[in-house]
Amino acid sequence: MSPRAAKGYIGSYVAMRRGAKRFATTIAANAWKLYLEDIARDGAVPLSIALDTFLAHIVYLQSKTKGPEAALHQVHEEFVQVLKGMAVHEVVAMNLDAAVQKSLKSSADERRERLASANRQPDQVVVLTRAFRRNPDVIAEVLLRADGTCEECGQLAPFQRPDGRPYLEVHHRRRLADGGDDTVENAVALCPNCHRERHYGINYASDATK
Repeated sequence: MSPRAAKGYIGSYVAMRRGAKRFATTIAANAWKLYLEDIARDGAVPLSIALDTFLAHIVYLQSKTKGPEAALHQVHEEFVQVLKGMAVHEVVAMNLDAAVQKSLKSSADERRERLASANRQPDQVVVLTRAFRRNPDVIAEVLLRADGTCEECGQLAPFQRPDGRPYLEVHHRRRLADGGDDTVENAVALCPNCHRERHYGINYASDATK
């Protein structure tokens, strides 16, 4: 790749990050996909900004080439769906937490009245989300290292799986979504209680800094 081409690729990525209104560099659809995959790791807001920039770029290219730019539109639509899934997931979680906080402030009589008339079967939502394809060797090594003991509290696994293996959950010290590595060094085997604390406990508000 020539220095000029490399500069164009880097400039396009920076433009997406910054939400530039328009840029003229033409690069392949698979490169755009890699950019969006990376940006999506930072959450819904950066991805939304990048998609707006990407769409403006597609429209600009169409005005120049007079072509449909179908491959670019396909990548754009793919990540629009990713964004929708991220947004729905975040909204559902935030709404539930807010509703629980409100319920806790209600009187016992108010809660009982609502429970008496509440639907027994909850509404359902369809959520599209991204997942990491984790390395099974990392999980195996961490579980073997723990040898059935939680590496946080030092207690034995709370129960055994049907095949007799101690039940522990492998947690990344620095989250994969925050750029953490899927390595043995960045992982720890935890009992379910300690694992939940790592995600929701006051002492672990940001595991990314640990």
